[in-house]
Amino acid sequence: MNLFNSFFSQIFCDYPLNYATTFQDPGSESLMSIIDLYDSIIFYLIIILTVVLWFGFSALTNKKDYLANLHHGNLIEIIWTIIPAIILWAIGIPSLKLLYMMDEIISPEITVKAIANQW
Repeated sequence: MNLFNSFFSQIFCDYPLNYATTFQDPGSESLMSIIDLYDSIIFYLIIILTVVLWFGFSALTNKKDYLANLHHGNLIEIIWTIIPAIILWAIGIPSLKLLYMMDEIISPEITVKAIANQW
């Protein structure tokens, strides 16, 4: 019975565990936003990794030599310039929103001014 209670007490407790693979439950709205931003960035990274691995695998296994016939690729250059820009915007706009959301001005009750001389 003691083993059973200790097992379930570790599952439902909200404190950091050694070798945990997930975040703790957030205690504030800003931390929840940070976790959402992390999840979206990981989503974009997984999509990018999948596409790059797919292109690499198909280039290695393709029998035809497409590089000899590739002369002027204006369209492909536009595409591989615009897609990373769109991905950076998709990551940058939520991170800036989060940065400004967390920028709060707190009215302190007391301030301390420390004046010192160096050397």
